[in-house]
Amino acid sequence: MRQPTDIAVVGPLARSAADLEVALQIISGPDREEACAWSLDLPEARQAALKDFRVAVVSDDDFAEVDGPVSAQIEALGAFLAREGAQVSPGARPDFDSRALYIHYMIMLRAAAAAAATDEDFAEAEVSARGVSWRTRDVAEANAYGLALSHRDWLRLNEQRLAVAARWRAFFEDFDVLLCPVLSTAAFPHSEIPPGERNLTVNGREVPFENQLFWAGYAGLVHLPASVAPIGLSPEGLPIGVQIIGPKYGDLTTLRFARLLEERYRAFQPPPGW
Repeated sequence: MRQPTDIAVVGPLARSAADLEVALQIISGPDREEACAWSLDLPEARQAALKDFRVAVVSDDDFAEVDGPVSAQIEALGAFLAREGAQVSPGARPDFDSRALYIHYMIMLRAAAAAAATDEDFAEAEVSARGVSWRTRDVAEANAYGLALSHRDWLRLNEQRLAVAARWRAFFEDFDVLLCPVLSTAAFPHSEIPPGERNLTVNGREVPFENQLFWAGYAGLVHLPASVAPIGLSPEGLPIGVQIIGPKYGDLTTLRFARLLEERYRAFQPPPGW
């Protein structure tokens, strides 16, 4: 039996929200050894129709700047939802410092992957992390610090994470879902350059590739469910999706919202030639 990973994604790919709902039924719940003691009963979707949803829409961020075509598609979706009668709040989000949230996520993510690191990589991280604390705002330092993190510091960071989760919990008392980018750009060419040395072009400027992880950490740091639905194409014809984040254990809410977008806005369309 494998030990659970602190930050992990059990994220099936499918061509419809209905298929994702089936997959969720298969993968959710206790492991065999625990099934004798507990079961999972996810709450039903909060709303049944788009017009009933309370929707926060985040299309950009000062730290993880979003490419124009991506943010434009998300804003167009927000306008559509408002026309459908949904309660739409552009820019609404928990009051986080984006860079601090990102660094927090990166440290916890690297710590979660530490067991798989080689002895050589761990020793190198220990050297690079000397004198570094969770207060760093340097990405390279955060990566090294997370990989070599002591259990004492992990406990302190986890305590801070619980405070972040409480703010998300309060946020979802007023909203049913938060919509935001999946990444700052549409799909980009495959590269074998290490992520820490790679850049992406966003709005005509070169930005660090690892900043992209901000949008994964938005929900991932505190284990919130997120579903991704197609909403349009870039000028180059590449697919653009929206990340639908819901309250903890609100998986059926995010999937219901994705299904409603399929019915009322846009569904998966195979690319030409496929």
